[in-house]
Amino acid sequence: MQNMNSPRLLIRFSFLLLLLSSLPATAAEKTESLQLTLPPTFYAVPGVEMNIYFDNIVLTETPEKYQFEVSCKLGKTEQNRWTLTPAASDAGEHPL
Repeated sequence: MQNMNSPRLLIRFSFLLLLLSSLPATAAEKTESLQLTLPPTFYAVPGVEMNIYFDNIVLTETPEKYQFEVSCKLGKTEQNRWTLTPAASDAGEHPL
């Protein structure tokens, strides 16, 4: 068995680390990183429809390639937007 301080073993180990560290970078180049652009608060008025269009909140040229899921007790998720027409009884803060 070779000593861990052996130059030959260290070169092999260094090469393996270099090879492994380059693999995630190659995979990351093939996928697009998404960035959400959401304000901290949304305001809605009772009886007036309020919408969040997904192509306006994600910085990508191809929003149609993604499926969005919104978790909120109010409103509903459609293919290209989340929509809500609040009632007066919906007044208050609701996590989104």
